[in-house]
Amino acid sequence: MGMLRIHAACSPAMFKDRYEQPILNLAAYIANLPATASGVFSGEGGLMRACVEMAFNSFRASDGRIFTGASGVEERHLLEGRWRYVCFAAGLLYPLGASIEAMQVIDAQGKRWSPELDSLVSWVDPGERYWVTWLHEDVQPGPSSIMGMLLHKLLGRPNIDWLNDGSSDLIKRLLEIITGSALAAPLIATNVVQSVWVSVHMREVARRHQNYGRLTVGSHISPYIIDAMVVLTKDMWVINEKTVFADATGVHLEWPAAGRDIIDYCKARAYPGVPSSEAALLTMLSANKIIVGGLDGVAMVEIANADGEIVAAVKLAKPGLLVDDPAIYATAKSRPVAIEEVIAGDPLTSESPEKSPIRTKQPKKVLPPAEVATRPTLDTIEIGEQTGIQSTTVAPPRGSANTAEPAAVAVQAPANEAKQSSAVAQPDPSDSTDSLPMDASIEGTEIKYAGFVDKDVASKLKPHSVEILGKVIHAWREKTDLQYVMRTTSVGAAVEKDFLLMCSSRGIDSILEFAAVGLLYIDPTRPGIKIHQIATVDGGQKKVDCIVFSRGAVKLLGLN
Repeated sequence: MGMLRIHAACSPAMFKDRYEQPILNLAAYIANLPATASGVFSGEGGLMRACVEMAFNSFRASDGRIFTGASGVEERHLLEGRWRYVCFAAGLLYPLGASIEAMQVIDAQGKRWSPELDSLVSWVDPGERYWVTWLHEDVQPGPSSIMGMLLHKLLGRPNIDWLNDGSSDLIKRLLEIITGSALAAPLIATNVVQSVWVSVHMREVARRHQNYGRLTVGSHISPYIIDAMVVLTKDMWVINEKTVFADATGVHLEWPAAGRDIIDYCKARAYPGVPSSEAALLTMLSANKIIVGGLDGVAMVEIANADGEIVAAVKLAKPGLLVDDPAIYATAKSRPVAIEEVIAGDPLTSESPEKSPIRTKQPKKVLPPAEVATRPTLDTIEIGEQTGIQSTTVAPPRGSANTAEPAAVAVQAPANEAKQSSAVAQPDPSDSTDSLPMDASIEGTEIKYAGFVDKDVASKLKPHSVEILGKVIHAWREKTDLQYVMRTTSVGAAVEKDFLLMCSSRGIDSILEFAAVGLLYIDPTRPGIKIHQIATVDGGQKKVDCIVFSRGAVKLLGLN
């Protein structure tokens, strides 16, 4: 400012009105904003420093330049001083526009600063925190169209009137320079300002504090927030049970519960710069693209929580941020969470009856005794490469009727119940309870799959996991689902993952429970992996995802 006063060579009153006041207006407007995220003039007050350096150096560089060479003496005397002032004003405002457009400033309540309307000093109370986020990282200070709205506010009406008294073209040319208009290219003033910016930029690059090991004033808080989310996922949040929910569409955080947990975690560790309200945190997550959506988009979505209740949530832009274990991610994808997926999977909302798991029961058809007597029971079926097995459809554990083949058999009761006789009694044709449905499947008594599971094992599992394990044991013993891989390996008994997903939408949740109680084989070199690639046959090339019950579990569960 002292050097500017010397070069201006005017009275103190004029210097205050022409030069000092626009700089004070700019200081009130941008306060201590940075010019870039981590490049030139970054850090607290960087943008103000860039503007003031440009103002002085542009004004000094204009000295001795002839702006009105084709004009007469009187016009030159009237305009030359004003053209030098245009260089000062253009230099002061030149770095401003691009930086303002590339940043978003929010306060502790999550409210966004509108640079077209308010100065920063009037928008935020003294002493209060505010946060700067960037729409893109490769920000460079420079002209922008937003300056068309700010010129009057920053330069002040008295100075604009003074320029207009010389020529109305001066303000037009000033606007063209600070907005980056192509019309400004041939102007001498444009050449002055742009050449000065090149030298100022080069000098700033050479003297940047990053080059000498000093930290930028302020802090980048995204790493703190990400650290909090990762640790909370391991310690407090439980995927698809508490706070963090995931499905095939992505990973969601219940909001504002997740926001409160993140803020509490960061405060307990005195992380700097983390806002104290969920609204401000949400705005920062959006601006930094940690979550999908943004300030101008829809950041909040609806999901179904563990109890089936519809709650508000935010969706992570990168699911792998919190879900990196393949088995856990498979768990996340096994259950619809996003409200549109829940609705799409609801059979009551399905327009296509083929897609609905609810099947209408077919009317029964009474067959002659001779036909019934020729149908095999489970005890008479030979499992293996016999051709007879291809002409017999075995009812799967789900109890749904299979109409692909003309014949079917009743499902065997649990091992602790009376075993059915291999001889089939001749039913009375008039007895409707022994008749068969039209699809020719025999309706057996409902199976209680939990009865297949050892009581000690069942006591360690949740009811749905006991049911799924019972279906696995039953299918293994009776070979009722031959389309899935179920075979022994060198380390245990492999069961295809898709079979568990077929049994229940919570099949993968049960896999984690099986691993937790020690039923699954765990590769010591990769202890976090619960899903293994198993060949469909010994020595085969085709492989599928399977869980592998350990040798101890094979004996305990009777998977012989």
